[in-house]
Amino acid sequence: MAAPKVRPSWSEVEPQPMPRSLDWGPLGQSTPHVLRCPICGHHVTVYVDTFAGDQRYVEDCPLCCRAIELRVHVREYRVESVQVERPF
Repeated sequence: MAAPKVRPSWSEVEPQPMPRSLDWGPLGQSTPHVLRCPICGHHVTVYVDTFAGDQRYVEDCPLCCRAIELRVHVREYRVESVQVERPF
């Protein structure tokens, strides 16, 4: 009868380096941007997902609770510009 296999402990296993072929660079990330509310002037931090490309959406100001329309232009996974307007 063969002896059961024993798994090595973590201290006995050497970490293997990641292959360079898997280094894809920055594919997209959530980038913070500080903007000013066009209604009350409060500074608002919004997070833009650069992987999603150009975006247009509405967020509420955390101070005055009014809607802010954001138009985000993304190029090569970097935010080129953010326009802030009143939606109505």
